[in-house]
Amino acid sequence: MKTDMEIFLRIPEHESLYPGKVLATSDIGYNAVFEEQGLSLEDGAEVIVFFNRNHRFTQQPVRVLSVAKEKTGDNRTRTTLELETTGDPISADSRECYRVSCYSADLKAQLGDDPQECEVLDVSATGFAIFSNAEYSVGQLLQATLTHDGIPVQGTTVVQSCRTFGNKSRYGLRAVDDQRPNATLQKDLNRINLAIQREQAARLSGNR
Repeated sequence: MKTDMEIFLRIPEHESLYPGKVLATSDIGYNAVFEEQGLSLEDGAEVIVFFNRNHRFTQQPVRVLSVAKEKTGDNRTRTTLELETTGDPISADSRECYRVSCYSADLKAQLGDDPQECEVLDVSATGFAIFSNAEYSVGQLLQATLTHDGIPVQGTTVVQSCRTFGNKSRYGLRAVDDQRPNATLQKDLNRINLAIQREQAARLSGNR
């Protein structure tokens, strides 16, 4: 962990990621500042921090030792946390659900401000992988629209991994909590995953 390093904090009971920045490091952990409104923590809370380590999205458990809040000039609240690491960093690039290949499936994705739809390689109940010419960073939050059988669903994703092959990159994305009324991606991923499994099973049995 280094000073000025960008990190993301997640409270275990929630899927929201709170972006922050490391202010200083110590022998037991580090201090980090968060500008996001709505971050409410108490001393002793056990949370998870995500960060980019050697081009991989990594997670590490930490304990909140102290919480300091201050008002900024624009009347917003800045939260500074003293964090103690309680475990080793491990890869966060693991969707612990069955991934189904999207080969021959009618599934496309559109990310961020890029109007170009890209190929979806696989999908699970918690995320999906794509091939794209666009450049994204590990840890970057992106608005995503996934279209299956002509039906679009929207939501927020975080880039968990990136591997470059020639002029294209393979990105692994995970859906995160999105409170907008029309943001149903996180909920609909499981439905899409199961629908593609059924389509493939029917194709293998000769029923399609």
